[in-house]
Amino acid sequence: MFRLYQLLRLFYYPFFNWLFAILPKVRSRLEFERHNKTCEYSKSFKNTSQVAEVCFEVSSEGELEQIRPVLMKALRCGSLVELVYASDSVDKQCKALCKEYPQNLRIYRYPLLTYFPGRSWSDPLSWISAKKLVLCRYDFFPELLRYGRSTGVDFILLSASLKNFDAKASLVKKFYSFSYKSFDKIVAATDLDQERFRDRLGLEVKSFDFRPLVIESRQSKAFSVLSDKFPDFDLFLSLSQNFEKRNRLVFGSFWDYETEAVLETFDFNNNLICMVPHKLDKQSLAEMTTKVQQSLPNHPVYEWNHDSNNNAEVIRKFVKKPGPIIINLKGVLCELYTIFGAAFVGGGHGVSVHSLLEPFMAGCMVYCGPRVHRSTEYDLIIQKHPDRLRIVDRLENVVENFKSDISTQLSDITKFIEDAKFRRSEVLSWLEIGNEETNGAF
Repeated sequence: MFRLYQLLRLFYYPFFNWLFAILPKVRSRLEFERHNKTCEYSKSFKNTSQVAEVCFEVSSEGELEQIRPVLMKALRCGSLVELVYASDSVDKQCKALCKEYPQNLRIYRYPLLTYFPGRSWSDPLSWISAKKLVLCRYDFFPELLRYGRSTGVDFILLSASLKNFDAKASLVKKFYSFSYKSFDKIVAATDLDQERFRDRLGLEVKSFDFRPLVIESRQSKAFSVLSDKFPDFDLFLSLSQNFEKRNRLVFGSFWDYETEAVLETFDFNNNLICMVPHKLDKQSLAEMTTKVQQSLPNHPVYEWNHDSNNNAEVIRKFVKKPGPIIINLKGVLCELYTIFGAAFVGGGHGVSVHSLLEPFMAGCMVYCGPRVHRSTEYDLIIQKHPDRLRIVDRLENVVENFKSDISTQLSDITKFIEDAKFRRSEVLSWLEIGNEETNGAF
């Protein structure tokens, strides 16, 4: 079966590499994958007769964060590590890790279009040397399944989930069942997923999500990071402190179609509302600003950005006439949540909700739309602290829910964090990756 799969990939090779290469998206993907030929960090350990301890594969930034604690444990121990990734969105982060660990980390862009058997830069089976292969979630590429199932290879899956498994088509379920049963060790994303693996597939797995402690570590340094990456943060912090924390609401990873949640009836004099758009390109930002202005004809709409003169003007005008503030800054949302007492997370009225754990770990009351079918983070919060998460079916009800919850006492997540730290050590030891303890540092 695998030979047939290889023949099919060889069949479409000339189409994508030559005929369709004129198409912008195809050309961009080809350029991304061909960096394996020239990137100094992409030379296989096999070229120097070395063998890596472990190879990780991720498809996106989110999955890199999921496996980061295990990855960093191996790197900090000095182990030789291979990192395979399928999306160009994570390329920058992987290169940054290579610069930090140039001697013991190699990176590899997955050859979706340039795959050619036996050619190291475009054949994972020829490039990977490790006898321990770690996948994340459900990117079960046939080459990786074949490698993981090989004799002498320890095959591990992290952040596994069977959410929506029963809704899949019969053939798809068979493929995933085969794939899951190929692993030697599985760490499920939640306790609920652990039960699903036992009940659906008869597999005994462990359950743990590394993300909460990664987020907790980042947010413990929030003010330091924001002072560096958030222009005029002292001014913004001073402004926010004019409001009680539970009277501060941030719309995180916000989409323009979700501006219906920003209502004229919101009390801007006694509550602070900020928006961090999911898309920050000039056109998207202009469209969102226009929509918010249309929703709030009697209130000014402010923008906080890299221009200190602009930010000082925002402060001056806000004091006289408050209104919503759009945060036009990248890479600050996770830390910014710590300033607020409530957060609406975008995406839940579209395709799928974005990260719920970031505002949850920051101590916020969390709101989101009903599209949580992909989110194991939703499952984790609902199982552990259901009072801290509310589904809002209609966008126009966000403000109403926010106002009704302001005086509600939220449950303490201290024990949740302590339990997670204990279980982290247990799971890391079970995975047998790296030869030292991490001392709790991620």
